[in-house]
Amino acid sequence: MPSKLAPLAVVALLLLSGCGGFLGESTPTPSSGKQTEEPAKWLAPGLTSDGVTDAEALASTHRRSVESQSRTAIRTQTFSAENETVVANTTTVIRMNGGRGPQFVETRSHGPTNVTHAPKRSMVWYNPKTSEFAGSSESKDRAVHYTYHPERDIVLVVNGTYSDRLYSLFTLINTSVDPETVSNSVHRLEGSKRQLRFESEQLRNVTFTARVDYTGVVRSYELRYETERDGMPVQVTERVRITNLGTTEVERPEWVETAKNQEGQSTSADELPADPKNRSAANSTTS
Repeated sequence: MPSKLAPLAVVALLLLSGCGGFLGESTPTPSSGKQTEEPAKWLAPGLTSDGVTDAEALASTHRRSVESQSRTAIRTQTFSAENETVVANTTTVIRMNGGRGPQFVETRSHGPTNVTHAPKRSMVWYNPKTSEFAGSSESKDRAVHYTYHPERDIVLVVNGTYSDRLYSLFTLINTSVDPETVSNSVHRLEGSKRQLRFESEQLRNVTFTARVDYTGVVRSYELRYETERDGMPVQVTERVRITNLGTTEVERPEWVETAKNQEGQSTSADELPADPKNRSAANSTTS
């Protein structure tokens, strides 16, 4: 069973918490062997035409399906004041190979840290095959601190599936399936709750929408709620999209060599080597 309410963290270096294409990319169509005159049979384990009946089965199926493939997971959080003015946002991009391949995580945050609960910019690179681990963290004064370990067996707590979070949401919020999607290969799930205690926060006016394909992969979800951060009322919109399943490529970023040469030192953020591929993915979610 997925562990409940697991925090989104990478070792002790990142506190991960913009708007992107929520609908994501095209999704698979059942093969002829899967097609049937009874549309409900296209639904994933734990899901019926009435909604989620087994949160563990659905979250576990999602996790196994995603973990077996390379993937890119993009999570955005937008924080707005009561007048709907955006006060902060955070974007996290996770790229991973299937199995024990290279892993890369970057989080970028704009706005007060007491609202976003995330650093301005942090990156982690880890290659389990060579046990090479590197991290960088940018402070509010734009100083970048590096960490590098050439031989370190470590496990990233977050693995780009968000299965623990999905399990919790499916457990805490009653969701129904949009009837118009029951006969298709991708089903839209909807749910809401007036109040909800989630990850040590009291949430209000919660709405939850997810898109699940017939294999059990949750392709994307959107969570909206109201809460308080440091005494300030905020409206939060969280979007997660899992994309490029089976086609994600994870290459060693250029900045890892800088971390190797400057481990334990700090430098200016302006001198940080860019990772064009990851920067493009992150920017696509904040437009």
